[in-house]
Amino acid sequence: MQDKLKSVAESMRQTETELRGVALDCRNANSRLSESSESVLIHPVSSKPFSISVAAVDGGIIADRVHGSDIIIGKSVSVNFVYCDSQFVSCHHLPDRFPETKIEIKLGLDEHEALVFRQLFRLQLEISAAINAVEKFKPDLLLLDGSILPLGSDRPSKESSLFAEYSKLMESYKQLFALCRQHGCQLAGIIKDSRGKRLMDLLGKDRLNISDTFFTNFLLKEKERTAIFPYASENKKTPVMKDLGDFSDSVFLFYLKPSDHDLPLRIEFFDCGKSIGEIASILLSLCSLSSNFAYPAILIEADLCAAMDPLEMERVKKELFMLSKGAMQELRRNSRPFR
Repeated sequence: MQDKLKSVAESMRQTETELRGVALDCRNANSRLSESSESVLIHPVSSKPFSISVAAVDGGIIADRVHGSDIIIGKSVSVNFVYCDSQFVSCHHLPDRFPETKIEIKLGLDEHEALVFRQLFRLQLEISAAINAVEKFKPDLLLLDGSILPLGSDRPSKESSLFAEYSKLMESYKQLFALCRQHGCQLAGIIKDSRGKRLMDLLGKDRLNISDTFFTNFLLKEKERTAIFPYASENKKTPVMKDLGDFSDSVFLFYLKPSDHDLPLRIEFFDCGKSIGEIASILLSLCSLSSNFAYPAILIEADLCAAMDPLEMERVKKELFMLSKGAMQELRRNSRPFR
């Protein structure tokens, strides 16, 4: 075991050394990124005074399985922070700081469908909360914790019983994008630990087989960002993007490094007419609360409000077992009299 660990550690050190060299070459060249509208790869970002209304959305879920059924409970919350001259002024929650938990039960799902069901449930909660936030708060900026698009794995097959729910979710996304454009609200998603490799592909470094965030940690210095580029190439759009229609043409992303002591963030945004310089500057300012965890305080607040207590599922199951009068049963592996 010890020899194996030493071998892995040495391989990681060698990879880091190689990446530093590749990143330095990219920095020195600072050439235009293919598919980007910007002339160079790396851009400095500066914090500027701002007076804005910012909203953020997050959701939490807990899922469990009983014999023949999948149970999921969850909640979502939107938070609104108002800033004046870069100073925090007020905070509001929607529907409130401790929102009511919602429950959904599905019968007859296979293992893959159960995973998709959880994602669709969570995303519908969050996008519905985001729509309500735009309508209620009329924010200048709306932040999502994670991507602003569903992942390819979130899309069930058209033959699945879940496809109708997926279609409903995609209509909610279209409604959110349309609302943001109508109200001039800049929509952005912040991904802390992205596994995306789109930038590496555009740089022609896909042979390295590493994530963008791992590479940009060496590429970028503090208060720098990459050039913006489309979420996907025109000829490589995923089925999810095709389901969004023309809205998919307005989704872009870049990487931002707010602090030398933290990893870069993947920033996805829906183009609502604001300049990339303005977007990056505001996000940099919002992430400046901590140098070791460079992340907007409003998203931290939303995460805390949406966090679920694991005991809540136990309470839900206990009540369901009692009300069903034996019609609902635990899985056999959870009712063993031993171990």
